[in-house]
Amino acid sequence: MSAFLVLRPSGYSFRRKIPAKHRPYFGNAKEFWRSLETSVKKDAVKACRDWASKLDRAFTFLESAADEKYKHEFVRAEINPVIKNPPPSATTDNSLTVKELITKYINNKAPLWSPKSRQESEYSLNLFPLLCGNLRLNKLSFETIELYRSKLSQLPANYTRLAKYRNMSADELIALPTSKKDLPKPKSVNKHLGFLSTLFKFGIQRQHMTVNFAEGVHVKVRRGVKSADERDKYSNQDLQNIVDMLHYDENLPYKMFVPLIAMYTGMRRGEICQLYVDDIVVDEDSGLPYIKCEESDDTVELKIQGQNVTKLEKNLKQEASWRTIPIHPILWEELGFGGYFYKCKQSGEKRLFPTLKNHRDGYGVSFSKYFDYNVAHRLYPAGSGKSFHSIRHSFTDFFKQAQIQGYDRGQAVEIVREFVGHAYNAAGTEDLTLERYGKRYPVSTLASVLFQLDYGIRFDNIIEQVGPLIRLGGKITSAEKRNPNLDYPTEDTTEQ
Repeated sequence: MSAFLVLRPSGYSFRRKIPAKHRPYFGNAKEFWRSLETSVKKDAVKACRDWASKLDRAFTFLESAADEKYKHEFVRAEINPVIKNPPPSATTDNSLTVKELITKYINNKAPLWSPKSRQESEYSLNLFPLLCGNLRLNKLSFETIELYRSKLSQLPANYTRLAKYRNMSADELIALPTSKKDLPKPKSVNKHLGFLSTLFKFGIQRQHMTVNFAEGVHVKVRRGVKSADERDKYSNQDLQNIVDMLHYDENLPYKMFVPLIAMYTGMRRGEICQLYVDDIVVDEDSGLPYIKCEESDDTVELKIQGQNVTKLEKNLKQEASWRTIPIHPILWEELGFGGYFYKCKQSGEKRLFPTLKNHRDGYGVSFSKYFDYNVAHRLYPAGSGKSFHSIRHSFTDFFKQAQIQGYDRGQAVEIVREFVGHAYNAAGTEDLTLERYGKRYPVSTLASVLFQLDYGIRFDNIIEQVGPLIRLGGKITSAEKRNPNLDYPTEDTTEQ
């Protein structure tokens, strides 16, 4: 990344060579320059990384797209390069309405978005005409955006989902006497303002507007709240309470196994619910079973808002989410997951939890409803900050607090980062070297850290229920649990 950084008297700039075949879309410039507007190297590296990612996406798009006009439009919208003699815009009409601009923006971006991203963007952007009217672009002003910010802050959260808000106009919703807990969080308001700013940036690049009235407009977020505190983790006692509520249902096995897998892998809800049976693999070198967390080329047809949409059957949040996760002996042996896997394999199932159905947000929707209403909300009141995702927080917090035997803290952090699927920190070039050029850790190394996880909780009620699965999965001696170089059972050797 440092190869793209240039230090000038005025501060750091980003410089990158443009491949010859892509130069026509950048005004035939040989290099792309952009001031990073900072003299602090740490901030410059982060901004440099963002620009490098933008150009990577642009170059990838230019390789795949066929329409020349669309290529030019894409580069202008995404990169906004300085071009001495830019091609004439298709229109300079600044009398478009906000809704018309939203339609142009959505149609331009839709090929790059998932169904969920498109739906979220359309909902957010259409809040502006809902609250302020479908104004023409030449009638916008800073005062209009200030009014929008104020109305956004007064619009009840989840007004589209709650029955008490049905059939009410936007003005009626805003006029309601609403308690603080029913109002949107500052983070949500700022997200909507950010969407609007991006829309106006698009409008400027297409020469429909001259000023981004929403740029820099936001509401104040209370200081001192770290991202780690936005969702609370479960204590070991909390996890014990959850385990005590789990029951094995042979027809709906995900109700028990999804929380248990999350506890001993740190995987996200959607990652677990979409697993294939073939994603459970035995490592050839160590003989240890592991989970292969990756996307698939399989697609599924869904109807979203009346439209047929094709989406990947398995998708991941980010590139770092492609990873290998050893299966903890407690999960495999004591809780019967090994036996459940063999049972699925013997029956020829494709998916690990075949009763879960795919939705716009993936396979985890049905499970999430079950867990929230039947487990989390029974133990903790709504708004407590504790949800299914809190299990992942508990998992990572264990390794944050624990002394990992056999590794110094720096090594342990790198290993934990890899099996939870976090990207390397972009604070320095050393991290970039590890992320781009470093090999992934072997399963045995990952296991030597993961197997030190111990919440100190009891599983008596589960063990009683899954006895046949435990016997089907085989046994691992206590010595083998701490030695990842010894073999797990790789096939059923019990008598049927």
